[in-house]
Amino acid sequence: MLTGVGSDGAKGLLALRQMGATTIAQNAGRSAEFNLPNPAVELQAAQLVLSTDEIIRYINGMEE
Repeated sequence: MLTGVGSDGAKGLLALRQMGATTIAQNAGRSAEFNLPNPAVELQAAQLVLSTDEIIRYINGMEE
């Protein structure tokens, strides 16, 4: 899920997490604007907070 400014996407991500989905947010390291994923982190909607490289490795590992 890609979110824009505000918390509507974070609330949607939280709903997905509460239904059992794996949820990930990009960390501040390379984020152009950390305020985009930050609401998801603050709501604890994201189970994992990873760099883009870590997200790719995580997803690729799920396919094995």
